[in-house]
This record gives sequence, structure tokens and C-alpha cells, in this order.
Amino acid sequence: MEKIEQTLASRSSYDHKKFNELNTHKIIRNHKSVNQVDGIVARLVDRFRSESHIPLFRRVGWDLSEAVINNAIEASTGKNSELAYFITCMKRELRKAK
Repeated sequence: MEKIEQTLASRSSYDHKKFNELNTHKIIRNHKSVNQVDGIVARLVDRFRSESHIPLFRRVGWDLSEAVINNAIEASTGKNSELAYFITCMKRELRKAK
């Protein structure tokens, strides 16, 4: 009995947080469908009324989580240029994800 307890005590546990921090952009991208990304793009086009930024919105939809996108939308609300602030936030987040 002591050997089993010693073995269990000596094993280090798997750190899920560390794995998720390193691979969040890969995990999210693998679990999104094209329809989900199209929905995100459509929502951003409606929100900011800018069809010229669809390529950026599509990249954001694939690479970032919806929580990050929603936080940037909330942060940009009430700014002088909401779209410019949102784009700046998204470019910063995309650099972090790489």
C-alpha cells in the first residue's frame, strides 16, 4: 500500500492551464466551423458597417475566441472611432496568438 501512495504522490499532475495558454489559438481554430466564422463576420460587419474589413474580420473569426472579440467590441463602444479602436485591439490580439 505504501508503494502505491508514494508513486501517486511522486507523480506530477498535468498542467492543463499551461497547455491551453500555449495552444489556445490552435484549439479554437480546430473547433470552429465555417458557419460559425461566417456568423462572426456578419455580426462584425453589421456592428461596424464596414464591408471593406471583411478579410480582417474573417481572420479574427478564425484565430480568436468569441470572448476576446466581444471584449474588444465592448472596449471600443463609446470611442471617437470605434472601428479604428477595434482594429487596433484585434491586431494586437492576433500578434499575441502567433
